[in-house]
Amino acid sequence: ALWFESFSFGAEGWASNPLALPDSSWHWAAAGDVSNTLASIVFGDKIFIHSPTGNDGAMAFNADFYSTQGVNNQGPFPDYICELISPPIDLSGADKPVAVEFTQLSWLGKTADNAPQSPEGAKFITSLAYSTDGGQNWSEPINVNPYQTPVTSYNVFLMPPANNKGYFALPGAEGSSDLRLKFTWAGNLYFWVLDDIAIVERPALDMKANRDFFALLPNAITPLSQLQDVPLLADVLNHGGQTAQDVQLEAVITHQQSGALVHQDELFYGDIPIDSLVENILFEELLPASSLLQSGAYHGYYAVGHSLADGRPQDDTLKWRFALSDTTFAKELGPTRDIAPSATLRYAFGNCFYVPHGQGWYARYISFAVANALQLANTGAGLDVLLYKWLGDLNGDGKANINEYSNVAFNSYAFQGNEGRDLITVPVALDQVGKALEDDAYYLAVVSYDGQFVPCFMLASDTIDYQATLFAHGLIGQQQYASVLDENITGDFSLLGFGYNIVPVVRLHIGPSPLLSANPPSQQARVEIKLSPNPAASLVQIELPPDLALSEASLIIKDMSGSIVFAKKMSAFPEKALTFDARNLPAGPYSVQLSGPGIRASALLMIQR
Repeated sequence: ALWFESFSFGAEGWASNPLALPDSSWHWAAAGDVSNTLASIVFGDKIFIHSPTGNDGAMAFNADFYSTQGVNNQGPFPDYICELISPPIDLSGADKPVAVEFTQLSWLGKTADNAPQSPEGAKFITSLAYSTDGGQNWSEPINVNPYQTPVTSYNVFLMPPANNKGYFALPGAEGSSDLRLKFTWAGNLYFWVLDDIAIVERPALDMKANRDFFALLPNAITPLSQLQDVPLLADVLNHGGQTAQDVQLEAVITHQQSGALVHQDELFYGDIPIDSLVENILFEELLPASSLLQSGAYHGYYAVGHSLADGRPQDDTLKWRFALSDTTFAKELGPTRDIAPSATLRYAFGNCFYVPHGQGWYARYISFAVANALQLANTGAGLDVLLYKWLGDLNGDGKANINEYSNVAFNSYAFQGNEGRDLITVPVALDQVGKALEDDAYYLAVVSYDGQFVPCFMLASDTIDYQATLFAHGLIGQQQYASVLDENITGDFSLLGFGYNIVPVVRLHIGPSPLLSANPPSQQARVEIKLSPNPAASLVQIELPPDLALSEASLIIKDMSGSIVFAKKMSAFPEKALTFDARNLPAGPYSVQLSGPGIRASALLMIQR
């Protein structure tokens, strides 16, 4: 390292600069420990940074403690904005491009209204900026946790604090005699811990496949009958210390179950200078619909390479997923969070699905999911489910205007309180009959909530960013859209929604007949799993419903990273119960999942030490 900060038993000259609520500040924390927070209720009493020198302390901004004192979670919680600014860093002897790397621990809540933002208007809870002139001028803020899902009521038990390393290039910082780093927290909850901050010389060769902008299919799940050829695109960036030669980008699509290679293409760039971003270039060949012949899950890859070995190969490849179905459209592969507008209880939220081949097909069901069904049922709340045919953004104003769409079907749903967070599937229409689809048409599948007492928190996904996908399809004249949002139910839907990376769990199911089936898609029986003791330290008794047919079901236990720690076919223990040995598992939350045709159940298991 050209410069290194370990926060050895103190702040080491770093300055805390509150921009809101001056009683809050960055502070030195022994072992980077922030277990005096509400998170300790879920994840134990040792929430600390996993850095090489964490034993001598780290710097922390603990919004959770400032708001709750670790005990009161009632809210509302104020926004905190506070900068952590480094002392002067002398890089006058550095003549090669540099980067900053650091270890961080983070658990993120809601972004502050006045948070640092990009030129495009994106706001960041945790950001980095740098100055080469002693703090007189600062770079644009860099989002240092761009892919971290915020904590909501849906995922609070499923998302442990993230321990990871950040690495960001600092163009133009080399040679500065007074470099400053500025880390800014801007949110209401929870915390951010920093340690082992280093300025390092960049490796000579370091190409990066840019996770901020790459194209995939316009839906996470698409019916086989509605596939079209798909444009592929991914931006690449030279983060290295010298010009990269003979750079190429490869696109690969494989079928997950069989492992079969279904598509492969290469894009050749030639030489790319230092800190150059090569963007918005399509692969010459479209991903042909004719190559996607089977339903099921697929993997997509973008991999950048050049003439010599890469100095940091960990960011050379992007991996993404999609699935093909018989009858289901979806923009997500499952929820990661919940969401609702903060300023109104009246809103309509849904997705736009393009139907190229509608003739002979019918819209039959719409599925959706919410996080607070019991709360909604207790207030007598319900919602409407609507399907609109839309002509597209005719005037280019970024909205689905009320004069651009027409109603296809309408239904309503009243909450019973026993839905949990499972997928709720209803017929598209009150008359229980599927509605005919048309060729070359956009359809808006929307859930509309007109609340009076409590918000309706829709389940959503933030793991797929559709911005590059929409851009790539626009280049070939085949415009696609992601989510649609109408706050206050004005009749006009924003095509940005809550952002191109946030789509609701609202799915459209089609079929070749208007007649509805006896078993709606994704509508499985809910059964109960009993765990005792829970929390547990050693052995756990898992009890299953005595009348459950076990021959076709399986039981899986996963940790919060998604890794399977236990799996068993249900037919192997007809006694409907088993004892699970958890003595070798680390403390923390685990998901117990029962699945099979027509059944589903899940339970949260807490392991304590």
